[in-house]
Amino acid sequence: MITVRDLMTDDPATVSPSNSLREVVELMKSKACRQLPVLDERGKLVGIITDRDVRMALDSPLVLHERWIEDLQMDRTKVESCMTRDPVTISPDAPAAEAAEILITKKFGAIPVEEDAILVGIITVTDFLRQVMRDHPRPIIQKRDKRSPSEIIVLDVMTANPITVSYDAPLTEAHNVLIMNNVRRLPVLDGKRFVGFITLADIKATQPSDAAGLSMWEINERIEDLTVEEVMNPCPFNATPTMTMGEAAQLMLEHNLAALPVMDREEFAGLITESDIFRRRIQAWGEES
Repeated sequence: MITVRDLMTDDPATVSPSNSLREVVELMKSKACRQLPVLDERGKLVGIITDRDVRMALDSPLVLHERWIEDLQMDRTKVESCMTRDPVTISPDAPAAEAAEILITKKFGAIPVEEDAILVGIITVTDFLRQVMRDHPRPIIQKRDKRSPSEIIVLDVMTANPITVSYDAPLTEAHNVLIMNNVRRLPVLDGKRFVGFITLADIKATQPSDAAGLSMWEINERIEDLTVEEVMNPCPFNATPTMTMGEAAQLMLEHNLAALPVMDREEFAGLITESDIFRRRIQAWGEES
């Protein structure tokens, strides 16, 4: 049985409740991670902060306020005001499948690992992707038409025909679709061509700071005038239906991505996410046992 200890990242980078968001962002960049456990002065786990928490806490990078206001927020906003307190934890000896179930059902990106009330690691979706890479190494010489029929490909794992939004749709439409369908991201299409992703955090970032001196009516009017294209994030990478699951995992790891559009020739065919890959990995473990 594969356990959490087999997959987790030992001795993860951490922050304290008094660290600023600027320090959090710099540490995430230097460590190439998206989640950081929060420890108090005694070394006790008191929370976890994610890149999404940071994005939600900061104001818009758009021209709705001056750059110095965002810089001020980065320095003045502390971890304790943004973190998730008393996070769910797991034992290093728990089955990896149990950690995967928590990540999937609670839509977490990571779980701190504690042993005798001491933080000993963190297990993330990325750790599961690394396991997929070990189980399904990226072929170097082998041609696609020579692969084993049992090899898992993106077509077996991806979500076909996911909910999407048009690039020229009002931003409010994307917001409503995300909320009503409880999804993290929407693929943005121009006809049948994929052009980017949009998330709630992207939409949240369009709201100007209080220091911008705008009335609520002016804020709503500005947001209503925006289209999805003005706020979305482009994604220059994609998977194909015949790419192996290991190749897709490798692409995500190399570029720190949580999802990839699946393109069949020039047309958008579906979506593959970290969750899709490690759900399939857990299913495979069950079939092997």
